Amino acid sequence: MRLRDAAVRPFGVRTSRQIRDHLRSRDADRIDFSPVLSRSQQEIVLGEDDRHLDFRLSLMLTARPDGREDLTATTIVRCHGLLGRGYLAAIMAGHVLVVRLALRQASRD
Repeated sequence: MRLRDAAVRPFGVRTSRQIRDHLRSRDADRIDFSPVLSRSQQEIVLGEDDRHLDFRLSLMLTARPDGREDLTATTIVRCHGLLGRGYLAAIMAGHVLVVRLALRQASRD
């Protein structure tokens, strides 16, 4: 996140700290710096709309017939202009890696 924040700061994109501070001031339901948009027994949806892009992250828990569970992460992004498309292109490889690592860590806990 520090690398991301340093890279986006010159373009006027909010840093993770700015997002956290904004959410703290609103006392919003959130996970880290991502606002929780909806919750159910099987799914939680996080997301944020910004001037460069809007994103949603769905984390869905599905039961298997053998009693184990699968956790599926789905990200949807709507880009706004060149800044949004450039930002998404710059972070995509790192994003995929971070999500995979987070899911792997969640499976161990």
